[in-house]
Amino acid sequence: MNETRNTTRDGAVGGIVRGEPFESAGDPLEVAVAQRQEAETRIVDQLRLFTALLEAIPNPVFYTGIDGRYLGCNQAFAQLVGLDADAIAGRLISDVWPGRDTAGYVERNKELLQDGGVQHYEDIVVDADGRVHSVIIQKAVYEHADGTLGGIVGVMVDITDRKKAEEERLALQLQMQQTQRLESLGVLAGGVAHDFNNLLMVILGNIDLAMKDIPESSSVRELIENVKTASLRASELTNQMLAYAGKGRRKTQDVHLNELIREMTQLLQVSISRKAEVRYELEDDLPLVEGDPAQLRQIVMNLITNASEALGSEPGSIRVRTDAITVDEKTLSRTYLNDNLPAGQYIRFEVVDSGHGIDEEHLTKIFEPFFTTKFTGRGLGLAAVLGITRSHRGAIDVASGPDDGATFTVYLPAKTHNAPALAPTPAAAGDVSWRGRGTVLLVDDEPAVCQVGASMLRRLGLEAITAQNGPEALEIFLQRRDEIDLILLDVSMPLMDGREACTKFRALRHDVRILLCTGHTEVNTDMIPGDGHPVGLLQKPFDLNTLGEKLREMMA
Repeated sequence: MNETRNTTRDGAVGGIVRGEPFESAGDPLEVAVAQRQEAETRIVDQLRLFTALLEAIPNPVFYTGIDGRYLGCNQAFAQLVGLDADAIAGRLISDVWPGRDTAGYVERNKELLQDGGVQHYEDIVVDADGRVHSVIIQKAVYEHADGTLGGIVGVMVDITDRKKAEEERLALQLQMQQTQRLESLGVLAGGVAHDFNNLLMVILGNIDLAMKDIPESSSVRELIENVKTASLRASELTNQMLAYAGKGRRKTQDVHLNELIREMTQLLQVSISRKAEVRYELEDDLPLVEGDPAQLRQIVMNLITNASEALGSEPGSIRVRTDAITVDEKTLSRTYLNDNLPAGQYIRFEVVDSGHGIDEEHLTKIFEPFFTTKFTGRGLGLAAVLGITRSHRGAIDVASGPDDGATFTVYLPAKTHNAPALAPTPAAAGDVSWRGRGTVLLVDDEPAVCQVGASMLRRLGLEAITAQNGPEALEIFLQRRDEIDLILLDVSMPLMDGREACTKFRALRHDVRILLCTGHTEVNTDMIPGDGHPVGLLQKPFDLNTLGEKLREMMA
């Protein structure tokens, strides 16, 4: 630090000035060189920072000149296209993406260079390993220092996983909607079937009672027989509705599917078009299936007749195939309704036709009840197949297309062990001459069912007491419990359902015989409280013979 003392003319000190010594600016050329070196250093530092930032970005980043040639990119972009970053520089888009139609890229780049701003769009790219990626591409123009266009800088965001998750979410949502729709329709079908069975119960019960009093020689007898036949067919329709709802009557046993199909061949032959050629490819030593033979027959019959109808009046072929395969969860998840079935060994039953096929619009609706491309009134067949398959813990799939035929595939769980199994055709019930003794308390909320049921009980030699709800029945049972031998109890009733009533009856007298009666078929007698004393199940509608057989079994 230098100090300068100022003095007056007379020699007195006036002040002190402190400051740095002044240095000469030096050579102007040296100053200019130094400033340029400093500027270049700053540019190099900024370039290094830009490069570091570029490499730190996990998404592919690139920039091109106005001529469409790549000027540079980060390592993520280089890995995507399978080239070194240095090898990419100077190449055209078409050179970097060989085999890809890049006309769309070039056109978008022209628009962006002309209009400016930012482009944002979704596209598909294939990486160097052949994997397909869904990406969002965002691009913008950049300028030189003098304001002229420099080119385009862009970044890709891989949304493959996001789209896959979204597709899975939508698929799950669609599956839930389908399941909910089918469950709702199933509840409706079950409710209609229950009420319909009550009506059929009254019709068939009165027919049976009337037939007992009509002489064999009477001309009226044939007319009533026709009414009974029509009523039984109506009952079969009800069973189809219940099968669709997954609540069909099931009498499970070990079934050999091949034998079941072979037994049906003659019936199938007369049920399908004469122009249809049916080929059976049934694998030997097929494992058993645990199921209801009657319902499994319905699957076979409905799918093969459906294939025949797909052929129309034209000649064609139907191939029926069975085999045992191991099915993984991924395959099961792609079936019509993914019910989260476990992977394992399944019996595959497949029906393939050479018909006109099913278009995509109809393919998603074919299992809905009463949906049909035929005349109105048809369409329960495939809905029943779906319900039966689901109730057997199986899966169903269909593949088809216009003019490509259709393939229906049913997967049924295979038994882990094989034992001799039969698939007998149910025998018709014979005439029951049994007459019993004792008192039966009949409980049903339908007055007409109570009336015809009581008449049938009396015809069988039993005394009948009726009640139309649970509380009324309990009051009667409390007064006459020692003389009541059996309770014929409807399961679905207002005020008090069959389960609750059964519990209260057992509390009053634990050894009372209870015969559950229902228009539904999903009732499991194991859920009814008991201590080993008889509990039975009687399905509506029933005739006099069926009632007599069941009562003889229960009251023996």
